[in-house]
Amino acid sequence: MFHIDQHSRVPIYEQLFRQVLSLAASGLLEENQQMPSVRQLASDLGINPNTVQKAYRELEREGLIYSVPGRGSFLTSTDIHERHFAQELQEKLQEAIELALKSGFSEDDIRKIFERALDKAAEELAAQGFPASLTDERGTHGSAETEAKSTNTDSAVLPEE
Repeated sequence: MFHIDQHSRVPIYEQLFRQVLSLAASGLLEENQQMPSVRQLASDLGINPNTVQKAYRELEREGLIYSVPGRGSFLTSTDIHERHFAQELQEKLQEAIELALKSGFSEDDIRKIFERALDKAAEELAAQGFPASLTDERGTHGSAETEAKSTNTDSAVLPEE
């Protein structure tokens, strides 16, 4: 369920933090579901238990999990996770949009780039076996519609991969 990228610049505890948010927001973790023990998760991922403990402390500090002495840690309401994740996502998107606008991209260019990125991410998640509920019924976020709307200026904005 949890995956660590040892080559990422994102600290491992933060990767765990973000994954809990994402799994809860997507419904793969449910309200009041027991989290793996610190020892078990550290063993499964091959990381230091102190790293897992740090992630759990941050999650608890943010109100995203709660601890029951002698029983373990449990997920709080998934609504809290969705709101937290949505706020974090909005902040990151706003930073990226501000950077794009400062770099001279038009709002239309930014929308096209966003739609392509959204389509690509949905396709990659579907290929990784994530539930179809994370994407629309075709497994992407409107790629056929996006293709129909796109013009030859798309390649001038950002080359397709």
